[in-house]
Amino acid sequence: MGVTIHYSGHLDDPAKLPELLLGVKRFCFKRGWACREVDERIVGQAERFMFNEVDVSGQLKDGTLVDGKDVYYDTEAFDVDDHIRGLSIAVHPDCEMVHLLFNRQGLLRRYEARAPGYYTEQKYSFVKTQFAPIEVHIAICELLRFVKDNYMPGLKVTDEGWYWETGDREKLAMHLGFISDKMRELMETKLEEFKQFLSEKYGSDEPRFEMGKKIEVRDPPWKEDWGQSAGEN
Repeated sequence: MGVTIHYSGHLDDPAKLPELLLGVKRFCFKRGWACREVDERIVGQAERFMFNEVDVSGQLKDGTLVDGKDVYYDTEAFDVDDHIRGLSIAVHPDCEMVHLLFNRQGLLRRYEARAPGYYTEQKYSFVKTQFAPIEVHIAICELLRFVKDNYMPGLKVTDEGWYWETGDREKLAMHLGFISDKMRELMETKLEEFKQFLSEKYGSDEPRFEMGKKIEVRDPPWKEDWGQSAGEN
């Protein structure tokens, strides 16, 4: 839950990837953003999510005619041998990383490692900005606009804060504030329910463990050296 920017697309000419990466590095350098270059060979088994449409047209028992389609989700496993190159960009500590990662065909693509040699393919990239300052959301939209205008005319962006579509800072602030208020209300409700549970079970409504602390997530030992080189000869 939280305001998120979604983006997808492909390079018309994959040979122009080095030019795109150099331009984005310069963009990041001017703003003091740290970026990590990714050059990784992906070999093994992967799983992707499938979106399938089903025709539900027909006639109900009461004679009502129904005309439409339904969508259901499924997964598909496949063998993968791909090469991912690009940049992972740290814009702000309270914001997710911005990934501009491309496969051999020039498609924006990510592979999340689930175990050695097993991945989940992500066709659509996204970055959640809900907990960062509003300027961070705007800056990421500017980065994507720079990429679209200079390297990827077909880049598709959907902004849940509507800044990409409108350039309206006030509308973005309204969306961020609305979601923050709803999340706060939900947390307060759940906390009260949790305190009631503790009181009924243990006779005290004070949690015995730390809440709200940020936990550092590290890669498992088998993954620590990944991403240094594609290892292709």
